Amino acid sequence: MQSLLPNQDFWSEYHTLQFIDKVSFTLITPNIFGSSKQALTNDLRKLEKDTNANTVTTIFENKDGNLKLKGSHWAETLVDWVKDGGGSWLIKGRKTLKSKSTTVSSNQTAKIVLIEGEISEIELDGYSANDIKEIIALHQNRYTFKNAKSNCLD
Repeated sequence: MQSLLPNQDFWSEYHTLQFIDKVSFTLITPNIFGSSKQALTNDLRKLEKDTNANTVTTIFENKDGNLKLKGSHWAETLVDWVKDGGGSWLIKGRKTLKSKSTTVSSNQTAKIVLIEGEISEIELDGYSANDIKEIIALHQNRYTFKNAKSNCLD
């Protein structure tokens, strides 16, 4: 079971990107919260029985960045399913036509520990390599990396 997520999280992240290339939903079967989504619940239970799969991933994709999910009954049902703790979502797109592609996920977490105004620890989970590079670049000029092994004597 996944944690319960606010419904608006998906749509607020979706609307920050002007060009959507890909949206995927990973659904956990069966979802005990699925009573209001009975058709999907029934289909996933049958799929689980037939295949023994405990997760199903649905991907919507448009390589031109013209994916339109708002108003889609399927998308609304999948967002509700995930919101109720039945999986996770991932959105890949761009804020502008010329900007780099970014990936946003319901599984993303960021932990930055500051001690006396200085970064002591950074933990990023669920971010793409490009996103991590951009986050690190914000603070890179203030910090240097030292390899502890190079300072050791053999």
